[in-house]
Order: sequence, then structure tokens, then C-alpha cells
Amino acid sequence: METPKSVNRFMFWFFLWFVLPVQILMAIGAAGLVYFCRELSDSFYMVNIMILQDLLLMLIPILFYGYLKRDCLYEILPLKKLTGWNICYIIFIGFLMIPVMSFISVVTSLFYPNDTADITETILTASPVVGFIVMAVSPALFEETIFRGFVFGGLKKFGAAGAVVLSAFYFGLFHMDLYQIPYAMFAGCIMALVVYYTGSLFASMLLHLVINGTQVIAYYCAVSAASSAQISEELAEAEETAAAMSDIIGYGITAVIFGVLLFLMIKGFIRYNKKRYDFEPIEPEKGHRLIDGWFLGAVVICILYLTACELFL
Repeated sequence: METPKSVNRFMFWFFLWFVLPVQILMAIGAAGLVYFCRELSDSFYMVNIMILQDLLLMLIPILFYGYLKRDCLYEILPLKKLTGWNICYIIFIGFLMIPVMSFISVVTSLFYPNDTADITETILTASPVVGFIVMAVSPALFEETIFRGFVFGGLKKFGAAGAVVLSAFYFGLFHMDLYQIPYAMFAGCIMALVVYYTGSLFASMLLHLVINGTQVIAYYCAVSAASSAQISEELAEAEETAAAMSDIIGYGITAVIFGVLLFLMIKGFIRYNKKRYDFEPIEPEKGHRLIDGWFLGAVVICILYLTACELFL
């Protein structure tokens, strides 16, 4: 996508594809799993539904757009090799982001429930390898290719700041969940930032993998130290007390400490990459509109879908 308008058009059709055809195909796939695998476990069911969703929702648009742009795909996707220092910076940035994202999610839980916790836990009750692939590897590959590859690349003509913010906004909407949107937008900004300064999509893939992978590994470590029933009770208690002001203060203090460290780490990361001879700042081009009919259409689709889920699910 060479222009912001083409990005907005792509996201309109991407969200429309998610709301209509993908939901229908997912329902058919779910019914097929229930019919042909009557003895399936909840984890087997959810893992296969997530794989089906990844294949339909993200892989098909990636392959379709890749086919259309096959002659210039390497020019669209930033695929520079990461240096050892950048790999270290990105890993530490990922670790420091997690407490900040946790605080954002706790605050969000005051206004909207976490409906994804049970789904996530059900998926992770599968084998550790399968759980890690579904929850960490797959999102890092597919989501980053779309949002920090195609989308962020096409928005650069707004300049770096506009591309970072709008790509993160789209990334938040993509989750189609009011609980997830705020922390997804925060993560999306930093993921776009690391791609901008490294010129490499591998940077955001690594960062996404560190964040999701750390949480998956933490879950399995907790399970190995206690029974599944105890883990479920602890998770339920954590969700019940998440809205308590004392807990919010505790999460907030932790978030501030790690947020300061995160800021300093990102500052050092930017300074390091600015000193590299191949870094070129992006200057905004005139004549491109941020908000057009395609953008408004994409936002309306998301609002209607969230409203429908709230009313009927």
C-alpha cells in the first residue's frame, strides 16, 4: 500500500471480511468440529478455532495482497537484518512493556469485563508447544505482517508520528474487544516505533513474540508449580480484585516504575539507531488525508460489530 488512502481502503475491506465472511466460515468450521469430533476437548476445540481464524482472517488477506504486489513486495515490507544490539534492546523493551500493559488492562476492567481470559486459559491447557505457537508465534507473524508491514508502511507519507498513531489505532480496532483495545493501541505504538527506527519488520515480530511468549511461559510455569484448579481459582480471584482501588494503586506504582525504565530504554534504542549510517527520518508529504470515507467506513464497521456483540452475545 503506497498511500494512506490505499491503507484505509484495505482496512475497510479487511474489517468487512472479518465481520461477514470470516464469521460465517468460522461458524461452519465450529459446527464441523463439533459434528466430526464429538469427543473433542475444550482446548482442542479452541485451538482449532484460533488456527482457523488466523488462516481465514489474516493469512488470506496477506497472500492476496502479496500476490497483487508480488513485483514490489520486498520494497513494501521493511526486512532489514537486526543487529545484536537491537535484538537486546527489543527484548528488554518487551519485558518492560508488560507491567505497563497490565496496568492499562486493570484500569480497562473497571469499565469492561475481560471476556478473553477463559478462552486464553482453555487454549493454554493444550500442550505447551501448541499453546506457544497459537498464542505467541502466530500473532507475531500474521499481525505484524499486516499492521507493521502493509499498514504502517503505507501510512509513512503522513510522517512518522502519524503512521505510528494511526497504525496503532487500526491495531487496537482489529481486536474487536473494548477490553483489549487500549493496551493493544499502546503496544501498537511501540511496535511501530521499533520498525521505524530499525527499518525491519523482524523488530516488531520479535517484540510481539517476547510479550506474548513471556505471558505464555509464565502461565505454564505457574501451572507446573500448582494444580490447574488452583491456577483457575487464583486467576478468578485476580479478576475479582482487579477493580479494587488498592490493586489499581499497586499496579499503577509498578507501571510508573517500569514505565520510566521503558522510556529510558526506548530513548537509548532511538539514540543507538539514529547513529547508524542507514537511518533516514521520514518526512511527511502534503496532499494526503488522514480521515476519508474508507477510514470512516472501517471505524463504523468496528463500532457496529462491537455493538452487536454487546447486545446479542
